[in-house]
Amino acid sequence: GSWSGNKGERGSKKGEMGTRGEEVPQGDGVKLGLLSMVLKMLSRSAGLLSQCEAAPEALAPSCRALQAVGQALSLPLALEQQRQAVASELEGITRQVLASRRPLVQASRIRAPVVREYNPRFEDGFSLGRDYDPDRERAEQRKLKRMVQKERRGALRELRKDATFMADVRDKEKAKVDAERLGNEKRFYNELQSFEANMRSGGQGGMNPHLKKRKK
Repeated sequence: GSWSGNKGERGSKKGEMGTRGEEVPQGDGVKLGLLSMVLKMLSRSAGLLSQCEAAPEALAPSCRALQAVGQALSLPLALEQQRQAVASELEGITRQVLASRRPLVQASRIRAPVVREYNPRFEDGFSLGRDYDPDRERAEQRKLKRMVQKERRGALRELRKDATFMADVRDKEKAKVDAERLGNEKRFYNELQSFEANMRSGGQGGMNPHLKKRKK
C-alpha cells in the first residue's frame, strides 16, 4: 500500500476519525513501525544531547520534522501520542539548554569604568608620623594599638637579653665547677703517684736504712 491510498478510502477515513492532514492507512504496518522506530531513536538521541550546549541547534531539524508529520498525516492514536511525547521531550531539552547558556559577551567590547581622579592636596605642616584620620576615636585606637605593639616588642627584646645573660652566667658557673673538679682530680692523681713512688722506694720517702744496706 501507499501513504495516501485512493481518494474514496481517504475521504471515508477522514470522516470517521475527524483529524486534519493526510491519513496513513491502518494496514501499512511496516511504515508505521519504521516511524515508531525513528521516534524512539529521536528520543534516545535527545537524551544523549541533553547535556550538550549545541542541543538546540542539533535538535531543531527534528522538531520541525515532527511538527510537519503531525500536520501532514493522521496517525494512529498510539503513534500520535508517541510523536507528541517525543516532540515535548525535544522542546523541553531545548528550553533547558537555552536557559543554562551563559551570555556570549566579548570582554574587549566592555568598557572599563573610568577611575575617578582627584587633585592632590598639599599641606605645609605635614608630619610623617601624624595620623590625619578625621575620626579621632579611630585614630586614638590605632595609636593605642601601636603603643601596645611597641611595648610588646620592647618586652620581648628585654626577655631575649635576660635569657642571653642567664645563659652566660650558667656557662661561667659550669666552667668554674669543671675547673675545680679538674683541679681536684689532678691533685688526687699527683698524690697517688707520689704515694706509689714512695712505696716502691721502701717507704719513709726512701730513707729506710735496711733498703740502703741491701742496695750496697
